[in-house]
Amino acid sequence: MNRPAPDQEFWNVADGFIALANQRCDTVGSGKVSAAMLYSAARFNAFVAASGAKSKEQYIAERENTVAYFAAQFDKMLRENLSDYEANYEKYIGETRA
Repeated sequence: MNRPAPDQEFWNVADGFIALANQRCDTVGSGKVSAAMLYSAARFNAFVAASGAKSKEQYIAERENTVAYFAAQFDKMLRENLSDYEANYEKYIGETRA
């Protein structure tokens, strides 16, 4: 499952999801919003994998490769964002909390 590099449309869609998540954090705890986003991403990616398969057999045969792909992508993106927050903690979060 090779994907093209992110373009501006990608960033706009991602920013829209983040804005909605931030809005939901006003009424629901951030942990619950985070869990809901993870579930939503997993559910949608299962749909993408199923709808992209030419048959149920192909879908089943590619299951482990699909899991490995999405897990690797999440790991990469999470590590990049953790590094970004580390480098910009004061800018994004504010003063260090005790």
